[in-house]
Amino acid sequence: MLRKKFCLLLVASLCAACGGTDPEPIEIPLAHVTFNELGFVDAGTYVFRNRAEWEAFWLAHPHAGYPARQVPLVDFANAAVAGIFAGPKGRCNRLDITSGSTFKGTVTLRYRISTFGAGTPSSCIGNDQFTLNLADLVKFPKESTAVKFEAE
Repeated sequence: MLRKKFCLLLVASLCAACGGTDPEPIEIPLAHVTFNELGFVDAGTYVFRNRAEWEAFWLAHPHAGYPARQVPLVDFANAAVAGIFAGPKGRCNRLDITSGSTFKGTVTLRYRISTFGAGTPSSCIGNDQFTLNLADLVKFPKESTAVKFEAE
C-alpha cells in the first residue's frame, strides 16, 4: 500500500512538472522623457503613476533657466514614469536606462552610467546634453505593481 501511494505521488509530481516552465521576463518598450528643464533632483529612484504626482515633482524642482517651462505630457491612463537620478551631472557623463522587462507584475529597468570623451577636453562638447542632473526618465506600461532598477 505504501509503495502504491509513493508511486501515485511520484506520478502526480511528474505531471505537475510537465505543466511547462516558469514564464520568462518579457522585454517592454520604453519611451524616454525629456527632463532638461528640471532643477536639481536629489539622488534616488522615482516612480510616478498619476498626473498629480508628476506635476508635484516638477513643481518641487524648478529651474531658474526655464521659468515658463511646461510639464511633459504623459497619458497616465496607459503609462507610468520611472526615473533614476544619480546626483549632479558632470561633464561628459551620461546615465541611460537601456532596457526594461516585466515579470510577474514587476518592471525591471536596467541602467548604465558612462563617461565619454574625457581624454580630450573638447571631445564631448557636441554630444554632451546640458542638464543639471545625471539622470534618465522613461515611460513604461502602467500594469506593473512594482519597479526595480538594476545597474548594468
